Parts: sequence; structure tokens; C-alpha cells
Amino acid sequence: MKQEKKVSLISESGSPLISDPGYLLVKTVIKEKLPLTIVPGPSAIISGLQLSGINPNQFMFLGFLPKKENQIVQLINQLYTIKKTFPEMVFVFYESPQRIYRTLQCFKSLEWRSEIVICREMTKKFEEIIRGKAEELLKRNYKGELTVVIQ
Repeated sequence: MKQEKKVSLISESGSPLISDPGYLLVKTVIKEKLPLTIVPGPSAIISGLQLSGINPNQFMFLGFLPKKENQIVQLINQLYTIKKTFPEMVFVFYESPQRIYRTLQCFKSLEWRSEIVICREMTKKFEEIIRGKAEELLKRNYKGELTVVIQ
């Protein structure tokens, strides 16, 4: 990859990285700051997990988060409780560009310390994978479809 050659990761059964340790390869690619993309399946949930570099062995899909801020805060508190019981649990949800700032602000105000990955416009011309803590991600501009993966 460092020689600008294309490399593919395939799985003999199912979607790569979901039931195998391929996420370790993705983490290395991310660490080396090399380009990464996927050939998508039918689900932004799985594509987001594959691109995140986060261990996907336990994950929970939340759909779109509630629209009201107090409901988001209540949900994040419930996610804290789940993390206490299942420390490896990863959360995946969809968010609109108009609401992502409020959502990130809620995570920041509740001192969520884990990595957040925002997968923007996956499989499209302006695909972008943005990683960081909530406070860092608040400094960005977002457009298009967003899939969020939280460690």
C-alpha cells in the first residue's frame, strides 16, 4: 500500500471484519494514514463498522437518535450503563448534518471519552472518515449522509 498498490481484504464467509480479526489490519492502515475504502454491501451500518477501525465484535445499532436534546442525554446515560456491563460494546447510529452538532455537544457535555468515527457520504465521491473525540469533531463542517460509530 505504501508503494501505491491496491490491496483487497476478502473473507471466505460473510462480510470482512465482522466475524474475523480483519479490523486489526484496518487499524494499521489508519495508523499509517493510508487510503482506505470498501466495496459496500447493502448496509451503512456494516460499512461504517468496517471503515471505523474499531473492534466490531459487539455492536448495537441505534437508528436515528431522538430529536429532543433531553432524550439524547437520557439515551447517552443509558449507553454509559450498557458500557459498564459490556465494555467492548460499539454503538452505531445515523445522524443528519443539521443535528450532528447538538449530538456531539451532548456527548462532550457528558464527558464521553471514547473515540467517535463519523463516516460521511460513504461510497460516494466525497467520502470522508473523520475520527476523534466529540470536542474535536465539533470543529468540522458536515454535509450529506452520516453514519456514526462510537467506541
